Amino acid sequence: VAILDRYGLLRAPSVLAHGVHLTKDEIAILAARGCAVAHCPLSNAYFANGHLDILPLIAMGCMVCLGTDVAGGYSPSMLNAMRQAVVTSRDFKLSSAADALSWRGALWLATVGGAKSLGMGKTIGKLEVGFDFDALLVDADGRCGREQAPYEARELVGESEDGPVLQPMALLERFINLGDDRNIRSVFVQGRPVLSA
Repeated sequence: VAILDRYGLLRAPSVLAHGVHLTKDEIAILAARGCAVAHCPLSNAYFANGHLDILPLIAMGCMVCLGTDVAGGYSPSMLNAMRQAVVTSRDFKLSSAADALSWRGALWLATVGGAKSLGMGKTIGKLEVGFDFDALLVDADGRCGREQAPYEARELVGESEDGPVLQPMALLERFINLGDDRNIRSVFVQGRPVLSA
């Protein structure tokens, strides 16, 4: 980090991968320069000779996003990267879910965190008016014409006086924790469909 800083290479929107051996002083430098760290938990487990506890980085003001590092690990899936980020965080917190990264935090790293880390946080990363429509259309049942699915959507329906009520946050959590490519019906980039199942 010191060498990169000496030559003026640490500036926004620089993104450094892995970060498993960063010191507190180096994290402070990255935060001060507006740099981000791409957390690649699967690749770290395979090749980086360490794991990254991202919560101290975030607490120190360093931007963090999520990466898959397709050269390392067994999966280029962002869903798997989110799951592994949660598992890695729980390992640092001795499996205490209360103090570890949640599935919501992992989703934030994969979306908003990625956009902000790339200096594009005003145009991508959120489903809001004025942002590019980059999104997945997810089939809640995940069957897509198959007999088996990773989970059943009907398990995620509550009851009200007016009848059954779909619980969207429960569906999203279940997709992130159990879903896979069978759930993805369409992919949109800048409002255009680029993949349909």
